[in-house]
Order: sequence, then structure tokens, then C-alpha cells
Amino acid sequence: AEHSIAFYTHGGPVSATIESGIIEVNFPVLPIEPIEPAEEILQAVDPAPLFTGRRGEDYMVQVSSESKLKKIYPDLKMLDALGVHGLIITSEAPSGKNYDFAVRTFQLTPRYGAESAVAAWVYAALGPFWMTRFGKAKVKAFRHAPKSTVIPLEVDGDRVKFFGEAVTILQG
Repeated sequence: AEHSIAFYTHGGPVSATIESGIIEVNFPVLPIEPIEPAEEILQAVDPAPLFTGRRGEDYMVQVSSESKLKKIYPDLKMLDALGVHGLIITSEAPSGKNYDFAVRTFQLTPRYGAESAVAAWVYAALGPFWMTRFGKAKVKAFRHAPKSTVIPLEVDGDRVKFFGEAVTILQG
């Protein structure tokens, strides 16, 4: 049986549909604005990023490799002092992987924060970002922490869909 729910947010409508144990979450595209990073961002994350961008108080940095992505432990105290709310670090996957790109996120609240699970909106930003680089509407993300998993994404016009296994834990 199919179940759907819609949420109306300041960013636009978000819907979730569960069918046969698979959930499809449908978000509006959330573009990342390219920026020239402050020197402190480069010191805190990577002195030679391939791309830096911003959405509100959240920053995104593309690094040159997944092995580099795994080794980065940003200076969260420095980022917090700059007013950064969240940090997304992403890289292209090495050839032969069953995903197209990797991602790690850091939440800087409460104070100084820690590595965190990827928030759903991050996929709505990364889907279009990587789609334009790969030239394809369907890409797969690999979330590194705290629980590693592959997330299929599909960009459909001004919407991003992502898919995963669904388990009902509460019904009302």
C-alpha cells in the first residue's frame, strides 16, 4: 500500500511517499551559491578546494578526492566564530564505486558541534550540483557518517527526489 504525506515549508512543498518499503522524499532544488571563501574557511577545511559555496549560514566545500574527504577534520571552533551553521564536504567518488559522490556534514550547533547525519536538504543541494558536473539526472550519494549508506538521487526539473528503505515506527 502507498502512503503519502506533504509538508509545506518556507522553501517550498516537501513530500514523502512510502511504497513497498521504499520511501521517496521529494524536495525543491536548493541551489548552492558559488563564493570566494574567506581565508579562515580555507584554513579550517582545505587550502585548495575545487569549489566553495554557500546557502545561508551553511557552507559547502568540494575537495579533490574521497580519500582527502575522509581525512578532513575541520576546525569547528574557527568556523563557529565565523557564524557558520553547517558544513558540507563533498568529493567525486573514485572510479569503480557504486556511487557517484561522497559527502560528510558537520553541524556547528550546539556550540562547536560534531560530524552529523546528512540532513535531507543537503541532498536537495548536492543532487543538482553533481548532476551538472556529471551531466545526468540520476546520481548516487555515499554518506560517510555516522552511518554509511548509498542514497539514490534524481533531479526532475526544480525538484530532487531521493530514495531509501522505510520502516514504520509510529502510526497515528
